[in-house]
Amino acid sequence: MKKLFGFGLVILAVVIQGFTSFTKPPLYPLKARWMNYHQLDDKKFTRSSHLTEVKRISNPITAQLLDSEFAELFYYSPDSSYCIDLFSYSLMLDRDSTGELYSSGWDVHSKIDLIKFDQKKVYELMLCGSSCVFEEIQWLNDSTVQAYGFENLGDRDFRPFIYEFDILNSTQQVMRYDTILPTWKAKYIENVSLKGKVRFEY
Repeated sequence: MKKLFGFGLVILAVVIQGFTSFTKPPLYPLKARWMNYHQLDDKKFTRSSHLTEVKRISNPITAQLLDSEFAELFYYSPDSSYCIDLFSYSLMLDRDSTGELYSSGWDVHSKIDLIKFDQKKVYELMLCGSSCVFEEIQWLNDSTVQAYGFENLGDRDFRPFIYEFDILNSTQQVMRYDTILPTWKAKYIENVSLKGKVRFEY
């Protein structure tokens, strides 16, 4: 009887542990939702062996930027020392008479800017043409941030990527998906990252 009782406790512990691991929230939730939306496998991203120095162009922070509608869409680091501006360069954004943000379209180019509050400067981390699209940002810690998106390599050829920026050492490293995909699920920003924050009118 004691053996059966002990065996039952072991089974119960295994079930509880499995349930806990299943219900535990992801460590990096924004990365997880981007992966889930596109049904990507994290293990299929290959990290480049090369670290590239980020040659950042800097400009002073303007009150116009900090007071703009885009400030509501910044991605802040955990300690709020930095933030990433993913949208002010490419997203056409305005506010209607009720105070709601709305957008009427995008520029074909996109840019990632880093705002350093202690230096009161904006640094350009990366600029992309029409073949490259950034969709999501995830801070891994106070000084490391990842940008998620894809490259359009041609007709029905899409390759997801992850760019990782080390703010303290001014370096970047890219991880590219091992497989070129024939399709890419559109409107991640509209349907996920900015859903409920911006009304899209196109």
